[in-house]
Amino acid sequence: MSKNNDIASSAPGATERASEHCFDNGLLQAQVKQQADDLQRCYTDLATQARLYRELQVQLQNVNIQMQQALQDNAIQQQVLQHEQAEQKNLLSTIANLESQLTQRFNELTSVTRLYEQHRTELNDVNHNYQLLNEKLVTHESAATLQAQQIETLTQSYAALESSASELSTQLQLFQQKYTAECAKNEQLTVQKFQADKQRYTAEMALSAKRRELHISAGELAQLSKQNAQLVKSNNALQAKLKQMKMSRLYRLTQLPLKLANLVRGNKQRQVVVRNVELIKSSGLFDADWYLSQYSDVKNAGMSPLQHYLLFGGFEGRNPNKDFDSAWYLTNYSDVSEQNINPLLHYIKFGRQEGRITAARGLRAGVKP
Repeated sequence: MSKNNDIASSAPGATERASEHCFDNGLLQAQVKQQADDLQRCYTDLATQARLYRELQVQLQNVNIQMQQALQDNAIQQQVLQHEQAEQKNLLSTIANLESQLTQRFNELTSVTRLYEQHRTELNDVNHNYQLLNEKLVTHESAATLQAQQIETLTQSYAALESSASELSTQLQLFQQKYTAECAKNEQLTVQKFQADKQRYTAEMALSAKRRELHISAGELAQLSKQNAQLVKSNNALQAKLKQMKMSRLYRLTQLPLKLANLVRGNKQRQVVVRNVELIKSSGLFDADWYLSQYSDVKNAGMSPLQHYLLFGGFEGRNPNKDFDSAWYLTNYSDVSEQNINPLLHYIKFGRQEGRITAARGLRAGVKP
């Protein structure tokens, strides 16, 4: 409306200007038409501008809506960003922890590597020792082969010993027969001794009776005294003969095969004897040379001095060395004699640990005075 009014107001002005300057009517119409066309174009432009304005308003509203939506999206994005920043902080903390753990694992890996190097060095040493042990094993196998040969030789020797034991058993029977004869003689000597004692007692009783009666003469008294002395002398002679018979070589030889026969009866007993022999031998308390020098009958018998002492000598009061008194040990320690244990064997197994002494002077076995 304002534009039309402006056009209407401007038209009279243009006419007045045309009359005042005496322009041509045609030119004026052309100008008017031109002005009208211009106005029409302006109106068209204005309408276009109005339409564009409305479109711009619509676009502005759309932009406002989009801005609000963008603001909302921005707020959401800010929340998301804050959440991502928090997650980033957590991630950084986790990364720091992982870096710390990685450093720790690296240190552990360094330690493990160092241990690995040490173990590899030790493994090389073990391999070297293993090679040495293999060489020793080969040496020991050779020694075992040699020992097997020695065992075979000992087995053959053992078979020979069993054959000798059979021969000794045969000799034992002969010795037993002789021993029986000696026992018979011993019984006769015992009977004779008893008769002599009886005669002496009878003579003493008769002498007492004679003295009580006071009717005996001096000659008869001297004769009875002489008879009594003869009976005593005869009794002493019989006792000496009995003692000499027990100390005779024949008596001992009859006892030796008996013990030897009992020894070879079982393999278990032989193993025990072998172990005891080795135990005494390893102790160093048995002096074989000294034993043979002191007891010549053992040397003449041809028996091992150590076995002789283990089986017989210790029980007979013979000493294994100059510092060990077997008889004193058995006499003073009745538990040893009651158990029938060789005194030196008992001392090696138990007595030394118990602090027992080995002779009257209180010396330990093997200790030089």
